[in-house]
Order: sequence, then structure tokens, then C-alpha cells
Amino acid sequence: MYPEDFSSAALADGDKPAWFTMLSLATFQTLGRIKPAQSRQFVTKAIQDGWWHELATIDPCDEELRPFVERLRAWSDPDADENYLMWRRCLPDLCMIARHLESYQRLFRKLPAVVAQEGDVSLRGHLRPAFSHVAARMGIEAAPLARSLGIGANWLVRELGRKGIYSQAQFEQIMPYGWSAAERVRRLAYTLGMGQFERGIDEGRALYGAVERRIGEAAHFDGDGDLPLHVITLAKHRDDLVSILHDADVDEWPDNNWDDAEDDDA
Repeated sequence: MYPEDFSSAALADGDKPAWFTMLSLATFQTLGRIKPAQSRQFVTKAIQDGWWHELATIDPCDEELRPFVERLRAWSDPDADENYLMWRRCLPDLCMIARHLESYQRLFRKLPAVVAQEGDVSLRGHLRPAFSHVAARMGIEAAPLARSLGIGANWLVRELGRKGIYSQAQFEQIMPYGWSAAERVRRLAYTLGMGQFERGIDEGRALYGAVERRIGEAAHFDGDGDLPLHVITLAKHRDDLVSILHDADVDEWPDNNWDDAEDDDA
């Protein structure tokens, strides 16, 4: 998923390009029928071409947003290539992320403290600063991020925990927020008799609760959160999952449920 030289240490230090990359990769989770390696390749090429860093480090007060305008011009030239069209269409979201990068960084880093103080908060609400009293107390003014990230918000919480941005105690506290209700995982939960789950940023917590009721603290999966559920439902592991579930109707799953891509969060 990550570019080769991606640094968790830079992320912990609040490095702008590192956080821009994380939030962008989270946004790409909403692109249907793609593979993680494709997002990595897009970011890697952007870094090599020199414009990724320019996007990540814009001056929020720059009304002209020059690096983003230059991308629009480059991608709309008559001789522009047609590679990575789906990712290029995310440019407005990337612009929003770059303009409010420090605010979004604070929202995610403060999530454990917010949960400790407020209890069971809505992650969707937390990522809509204009409507959040918590964001207001923090003095954060930023564009709403929830719809741009979709279930990528859950992915981001999980990965920040796995990369040590949260302490172990903090990650255990907010781990349910790092579970996403992607289509493949929802289908797996239904096959296991856990009931039906809806799409949505906050539905993953209900899914986590159902798993925890079954297997207790083992639902932490040694700090990997819901990642094993996403891995076991990849197309390449279909035979393994069929053998694990024995009599479950896995063979009746539609073929697209075995696709390596995540579904979006409409």
C-alpha cells in the first residue's frame, strides 16, 4: 500500500508529506474495484515526478493554489496520458486535504482523547468539524472530510495504530473505530451468522462488537484490527476461506465479492 520510502517516524513527527500521503491513501479507499498496489504506484510516480511534495506543502493561504492548478493544466493538455484517471479525479479531495492538513492531523491524533472524554462518539461527526462541538473547542475550522474518506477513515485509524502513532493503550481504546464495514467483510460476517451490517464509517464499530462478543480480546488480532478479515476474503485466499468455513455458502458469493478491491462508502 505504501511507497517504498514511506517513513512511520516522519508520520510520528507530524511531517506534512507523510500525513498528506496517509490521508490521500485513505481517500483512495473509496475508489471501487482497485488494488492497493495501484494506489501505491500512483503515489510513487507522483513523488518521482516531483509534484507530490508540492501538493503536500502548499500554503493554505495561497488563493491561487498554484500546484493544483498546474496539475489540472498538465492532465488536460492535448498530449496528456490517460493513466491513473480514477486517482486523478480525486484532485479536489487532495486539494482539500492539503489546505486543511494540520487540522485533519489534529483530528486523528486527538481521537483517543476525544473518545476518553466524550465516550462513544461518531467518527463521521468527528470528521465534520463545522458541526462538531469537539472540533469547535479545539479551535479547528476545516472542510468536512467524512465523505471524502468514506471507509478510508477506518483504514486510517487502524494504520495509525499499527504504525505506533497511538500508544498501545490508546489504540486498544479506539480500535473499533479502525474497523471498516467493507462489502467483503460484511458478507463474511453474515456468512458466520453475525447478522447484516450496513455501509458507513460508523458501522465498523458494530461489526467489531459482534466479533468481540464471539472471541473476546482475540478480536484485537495482535494489534492488526480488522486487517485479517480483509486479507482472508481476498480472491487469492478463496480456497483457504472455503476450507475454514466448511459448510458455509461461500461458493454462492457473487464473483465481485472476491475482487481484491474495497467497495466505496456511498
